[in-house]
Amino acid sequence: MAEDSTVESAIAAAALADSHKKEGNALYHAQDYVGAVLKYQAAVDAGPPREALPMLYQNMSAAKYQLKQYAESIEDATKAIMIDPTFLKAHLRRGKALAALGNWHQARNAYAAAIAVTPNSTEAQIGRIEAEQALVAQYYKPYNETMTNAQVRYINPTRGKGVVTLKELQYGTEVFHEAPVVSHRFVGAEENSAIPACSHCLQTRLTPDMMGPFAVLHSEVYPSGTPSFLSCEKCFVPYEQYCSAKCRTQAWDDYHSVFCAKDRELAKIHPITELYALCRKHNRTNPLIIARAFAMSLTGVTSGRFSNMQDTFQRFGNFIASEEQTPHDAEEFALILNAFSPPHRKLMEIVLTIQNFRMLDGAIMRNAQRLNPVSDLHAMIDRLAQIDAHKLAAVLGKIGFKIPQLPGLRMSTPMRSLTVSGSGLFEIGNTMNHSCQPNVVSMTRATDFTLSVVAVATIPVNTEVCISYIDTDLPKAKRQAALEELYYFSCSCAKCQSED
Repeated sequence: MAEDSTVESAIAAAALADSHKKEGNALYHAQDYVGAVLKYQAAVDAGPPREALPMLYQNMSAAKYQLKQYAESIEDATKAIMIDPTFLKAHLRRGKALAALGNWHQARNAYAAAIAVTPNSTEAQIGRIEAEQALVAQYYKPYNETMTNAQVRYINPTRGKGVVTLKELQYGTEVFHEAPVVSHRFVGAEENSAIPACSHCLQTRLTPDMMGPFAVLHSEVYPSGTPSFLSCEKCFVPYEQYCSAKCRTQAWDDYHSVFCAKDRELAKIHPITELYALCRKHNRTNPLIIARAFAMSLTGVTSGRFSNMQDTFQRFGNFIASEEQTPHDAEEFALILNAFSPPHRKLMEIVLTIQNFRMLDGAIMRNAQRLNPVSDLHAMIDRLAQIDAHKLAAVLGKIGFKIPQLPGLRMSTPMRSLTVSGSGLFEIGNTMNHSCQPNVVSMTRATDFTLSVVAVATIPVNTEVCISYIDTDLPKAKRQAALEELYYFSCSCAKCQSED
């Protein structure tokens, strides 16, 4: 008898819940959303079978969405998904409510979950694209507001974000320029490792001996003699030297304040000093860039520029790719970890992980751009070329060059030997997609040592700006193989299609 009573109660509860649900549906269609919510809640309270709950929660979510109660709408949609993870309508409703709150990151994830459930859902695909567009517009708004020739936009699900022209750009026009988010001079077997350079901006300071055949121009470059580098006034480590007080202050504010031993003797046994030695030994610069990135995540919070660690690390999270494991990465990460004081380690425990180390390593391998700042000699010649042709002719005459030979001089091996190279991550530069027929190239500006992206063809308005990630002179098969191996995609640009 007790069992029969239980069955009868369940049937009655299901019937009552269904009745409330139908009344709720009628009220919803009559746009009485408050009444609909009450009826759907009554249906839930009636104790229907578990399989009936997802639809009730989804309906409540829909009604609350209409009432602009977006947080409550998200909560109900989430309840539906927890019971039935394959419920497409609940995923879609959750995505719409998150989008209405401007929470585009979670909205994108909600729509991605919907696509995982039903790959051909047009609504889910459109929702994810809109979320991606909003995320890109939101994040890159400060950058786009400063750019006059192009801006970062979401292109499509295949290409992701990219740089698009705002006007027609002629050959030789600078599309944009930017300073690196984080960078470092190459260490290890660098051909110009004996050339001293600023640890922050890589600008060189040349003595007559270093200038070789150009020593006769030393007084033209440095009328008052070769300027001295500035050291950190606390630790005096040789790997932190600066061309100016401005660079020293910027380095201190960004990262060196985190790693400074505050003492000359302690600096000799500091973990970062050990990391430098290890990187030189294994000819790896990436760990030093990663160390600076982690330090900048910390100073971003402690300086008040960012409110929390997730936001400040987002600058680097935009670059993150798949994890890259290398033979010595555990040792490298341990040295970086130990370079932070225990209180700082506690503050950074969310981001200071071996997984993030490896993902940043992969990001640098795939996204970093080479920095080749010009030497002071280059800069002097460039300045004269713009302001005093007669003076330039006289200067070049000292080394047997004429003005028409200037491009050859700039590219000559002796001139290249006066520069140092490095690697950096760039916010806007990172968004440029690949083409085997690129319409821009990147170079380092002579005036301020930032990355400059310059058109190498006439680029129509509203056209994507593309660089090449690989050697475009390679045969198609080798280009595709290189892209697959390093960047995990195959190219379908016009050049590749024409070579089919």
